[in-house]
Amino acid sequence: MSKIICECGYVIPDTTDYIWYKARVIADQDFDDFFDEIESECPHKAPSKARGYFNDMFQCPECGTLIIDDTDGERYDFPPLNKEKWGKVTLSCKGEKWKGHLYGNYYGANDIIEYRRNKGRLYWMTNKESGYIEDMTLEELRDKYYKKFEELNSLGILRSSYLNIDGNGEHNWPDK
Repeated sequence: MSKIICECGYVIPDTTDYIWYKARVIADQDFDDFFDEIESECPHKAPSKARGYFNDMFQCPECGTLIIDDTDGERYDFPPLNKEKWGKVTLSCKGEKWKGHLYGNYYGANDIIEYRRNKGRLYWMTNKESGYIEDMTLEELRDKYYKKFEELNSLGILRSSYLNIDGNGEHNWPDK
């Protein structure tokens, strides 16, 4: 699924991982079976087999409506009882301490695809903040990337980070 249209008209994209407005729902009847699957004698196959226990759930960032797809592909929408005040129920239990990502890419003069020539792009996503900046020079990208890296890393909310220049990794940081 690439996008969901809420009843309020908001388009909810489902095009990446680690988005705060998406969660998985598991039936209580399947809960123990799910853990049995994870602890099975073939643990390397368990994650792909265990996915069948979950239904996707989205929360509209605009109005708070919960949208759940059931096992038969039916969609159910649950608007919040209090439309002025609703919580982000699909957010990680770690809240603002959830560790996110920082990605920087630069395509320079050696790029054969004209529309990407001399384009720097920076993207970050945490539960504290997220952002996207594009059309930067290489110097601007490096400056913004390393400043944002230091900021997010010092807060302890960075899971991974990379900076690629013309397809070559200049900086790659895993949180171990």
